[in-house]
Amino acid sequence: MNQVQRNYLIEQIQKTARIKRDALEDQLEDAPSLSMYMYKAVMSNDFELRPMTELREFIKEKALNIRERDDWLGNSWGSSSKKDVVIPINKFFVIPKDHKERSTKTDKANDIINDKLRTLNVEEETLIMRIQLASNKTLDAMISEVDDMGNLSLMDTKLKQLTQ
Repeated sequence: MNQVQRNYLIEQIQKTARIKRDALEDQLEDAPSLSMYMYKAVMSNDFELRPMTELREFIKEKALNIRERDDWLGNSWGSSSKKDVVIPINKFFVIPKDHKERSTKTDKANDIINDKLRTLNVEEETLIMRIQLASNKTLDAMISEVDDMGNLSLMDTKLKQLTQ
């Protein structure tokens, strides 16, 4: 197998991996919109504010961490206006329980997909490295024995068997 053939095989592996990667990425769920959950809670009058002690503690922490040149009410709070104070939503409101539940469910589903993506990336990189290092005879044998050239793990397994 010459270098042109190896490059073609690598390109096909990368193409297959890209198709699988795109399909997995399409399965990733969007994070639930905290803004919409808060809007629903506010409109149903079911929202809760954080206890005043927590808000005071947050403000005190901001004051303790201010740099000498920072404007107390402006940029150090994340706002360019000297009349505004920006407080993160989770420091002011209690996050609705249904948002937390949905976020947890989404994170778990996405963790599974992200694990598959990491595995796919490792398989792709490993297979490309093996192809670059394998002998011509080994690659010819692998190609003749592997029916499904789109199955990266099958190709990797066959290549491992042939090089042992």
